Amino acid sequence: MTKPKKRYLTNLVLIIVSILNCLWGAYFFRSYKNIKLKYDNYKMSVEYLKNYCMWYGIFNITMYTLHPNECGKNKEHRYYGITKSGYKAVQDRTVAVDPRVVKLGSILIDVETNKKYIAEDTGNNVKGYHIDIFAGEGTKENRDRAIKYGMQRKLFIVIE
Repeated sequence: MTKPKKRYLTNLVLIIVSILNCLWGAYFFRSYKNIKLKYDNYKMSVEYLKNYCMWYGIFNITMYTLHPNECGKNKEHRYYGITKSGYKAVQDRTVAVDPRVVKLGSILIDVETNKKYIAEDTGNNVKGYHIDIFAGEGTKENRDRAIKYGMQRKLFIVIE
């Protein structure tokens, strides 16, 4: 007769695997020393963060502009430049996400560059683990910048 598995051992193994996965991700991107959770000069302490859900994931990253071919609205449109959350899109701060994966209003931190973004928008082509960074108005320079950026895969910390 075999002894039944102890539940706490299974949970302990899952916790250890999760911790090792976090450490491996930080080591892989060689930026574990650079993860400074600051936003608007407010240092996020443990007491502050326990009110929020914090997780990480590897996302496909692209850029978008307000060109009519990309956003479907021209400058005369009433909601031109207005995000799904109702705010005006801000260059290199606003990102479009899939709200089933990342809640609108969440803070996203690029682990590699330590840049912070706010999930304020959604998009027709933004599905799953995909982040679309707002590159600015639909000018030629911004469109060229978005095309040059292409699609990248990066590790992000998400604070909901």
